[in-house]
Amino acid sequence: VFPDCAYLNRAFVLAHVAPSVSSQTAIYIGLNERLSGADLSPSIRCRFGSELERLAQIDGRGFDPDEVILIMHVVGALDEKFTPAPFESLWRHAELFLTACLHVAVADGQYSIEKARHISSLANRLGWSAAQLSTLEGRVLHALAERGRIQSPYRF
Repeated sequence: VFPDCAYLNRAFVLAHVAPSVSSQTAIYIGLNERLSGADLSPSIRCRFGSELERLAQIDGRGFDPDEVILIMHVVGALDEKFTPAPFESLWRHAELFLTACLHVAVADGQYSIEKARHISSLANRLGWSAAQLSTLEGRVLHALAERGRIQSPYRF
C-alpha cells in the first residue's frame, strides 16, 4: 500500500493545506525533536511516516489538515528514493513510535475507536502489553490535555 515515500510531497501539502491548519498543531512539534535525537535512518523515518499516514486515515474520514502537518513535523523531510524499513525495525523505537501514533490519533480533536484499536494492534506487533499501552496513553493524553489548558486563552 505504501511502496515508497512519494506521499511526502511537502511542497504541495504546505502550499495547499498549511494555511488552514489551526494553532493546535504547534502542540505536537516537540515530537520532531525527539525523533531527531533518536537518530533514525531515512528508511525508518519513512516507515514512521507510512504507518502514521495509515493511522490518520483508518477511521475513513481522510486526512484532517492538523494530521497532515503533524506527520510532516514528526517525520521531517525525506528523499523520495527511500523505501520504508520493515515494520520490525520499529521495535527499538516502540515508545517513541507509539507516542507519535497517539499524537496523530488525537490531532483532529477525536480519539476514535478505530484509531485506538489500530494503535493497540501496532503496540501488540511491537511486543507491548495492553497495560503498557494504557500507561503510555494516560501519560500522553494527560500531557496533551495539560498543554491545551495552558495554551488556551479561554478558561472554563
